[in-house]
Amino acid sequence: MSYHKLDRYQGRDGDSEYLRLTRQIPNNIVNISRNTKQLQKIVKVIGTPKESQQSMGQIRHIVRDTNSLIKMTKQMVSDVSTLTQSAENQSVEQVHEIFQDVAVMVQDQGEVLENIEANMQVTYDRVDRGVGELTHASRYQKSARNKAMCLLVIVVIVAGILAAILVPTLKKK
Repeated sequence: MSYHKLDRYQGRDGDSEYLRLTRQIPNNIVNISRNTKQLQKIVKVIGTPKESQQSMGQIRHIVRDTNSLIKMTKQMVSDVSTLTQSAENQSVEQVHEIFQDVAVMVQDQGEVLENIEANMQVTYDRVDRGVGELTHASRYQKSARNKAMCLLVIVVIVAGILAAILVPTLKKK
């Protein structure tokens, strides 16, 4: 259903507020969708070389802004619902249908945000675990390098001792 059909309600009390809300709600939904797409792009780079220090901050900022938009939009839907209670039957049914759709869209966006937030936490945990594993591997590598150096020193010493023993013996012959 088109939101522009609602313009025919002009002339009643509360119409300017009603029209403002019915025009603002779709804008909020577009912003929520845009934020959701931004979050999906940022979440895709978490754990990759493209990840930056700012990624987690950006995610928190976008989630906070989007949650605020969702709350504001839900309140607007509620306000519009209150304004439409006095409308004629047909108008109420049309508006009710529109805002049920809007409520479903807002709810869907909220679920997507919750899913992104959960995925972000899982990714954060995996990155944290990966950092720990890399630290552990670094220690093992350093230990192996030290052992190899010790072994090399021992081989050089043994070779030096053998050379010291064999060179005079071979020169006598």
